[in-house]
Amino acid sequence: MLTEAQQLLNRAVDEAMAAAVLEEGASLRQAGQLADLSENAVGPRLARTSRLGAYASDKGRVTRTSVERARYDAELGRPAPAPQSAPPPLKFRRRRDT
Repeated sequence: MLTEAQQLLNRAVDEAMAAAVLEEGASLRQAGQLADLSENAVGPRLARTSRLGAYASDKGRVTRTSVERARYDAELGRPAPAPQSAPPPLKFRRRRDT
């Protein structure tokens, strides 16, 4: 039950970051700071959102260029492209062995 609540909260934070990036013009870095995340953690999380998932790269990340394209499409009233495939699940990776 707590795990499900945590997943819902994470999804809400990710969608809020996507809204901040698209609607308010926040950078990926600013969105990460608002959510207490590093800039490197933002791209994969935005790739799982409903608003930016279609703009994710093959590596499962949303980049600055992806955000610019999404803003441009939104400004012109174009629908987002269909996502090519679902992004792979997030995995924890150790930085180094101790």
